[in-house]
Amino acid sequence: MKTRPCDPSLGAVALALLGVASCVSTAGVPVGVRLAIEPTGAGASTTPTGWRVVLEEARVLLGPLYAYAPEHDAMAWLAPLGASRARAHGGFDPLGGRLVRFEHLDQIAFDALGGRVDVAIARGLRGAVDEVSVVLDAPRGANAALDGPTRGHHLSVRGVATRGGERVDFEGGLDLEEAGIVRRVDGIGVEGPPLDEGSTLLLRVDPARWFAEADFTGLASPVVLTPSLQPHRAWRLGARSSGAYSAQVLHQLPEGRE
Repeated sequence: MKTRPCDPSLGAVALALLGVASCVSTAGVPVGVRLAIEPTGAGASTTPTGWRVVLEEARVLLGPLYAYAPEHDAMAWLAPLGASRARAHGGFDPLGGRLVRFEHLDQIAFDALGGRVDVAIARGLRGAVDEVSVVLDAPRGANAALDGPTRGHHLSVRGVATRGGERVDFEGGLDLEEAGIVRRVDGIGVEGPPLDEGSTLLLRVDPARWFAEADFTGLASPVVLTPSLQPHRAWRLGARSSGAYSAQVLHQLPEGRE
């Protein structure tokens, strides 16, 4: 009886699968991760046209939020086999099915001029994350009320713009249509160590970036910002820019671990 020689390519495949399994045994471990949000800056900026914009109120509805493993991570090989994926807006996934190590699906009404908020502790997957996406979704529940934190909008602001002897007091709400990825802010970079038990994923929001390109020239004070006005259009772009956000993983070992 003859035996067939071993195909060396099969051995290579077996070794590769063993390597993936080894990664899964570590990177697939569930861990408790805290989500926190804090503002950065003082809510003030100077625009290219010389306007000094100082926000007196800046609120935004944040969430869902997704933190992704690096694209080169071996766990990404398992995505077609059922690994967790971001499935926002009817299954459209602009990041191509990247592995989600942490997600928070609830909506958070955040005061971007207030202090740090510890949102929740949720289960994530141990391992590196290099990018966060956050959805600026439509108001839900109590957030949709006209007397809610954003007055029923996705974002709301009140502030003062000055240039020389000119002054414009302004306020308004921003609403984003549900089309494509209009409501998603992708490409928010993440610094810090990999996620592990006791980690905190900290999202920072810089509201000064919302009006960095605003021009209040010719507007009579006070003014309610509407989509036809340049400062509103600048706000729409600024609030959806990844540059207005940053993220960091902070790690603190649980009690009893050294």
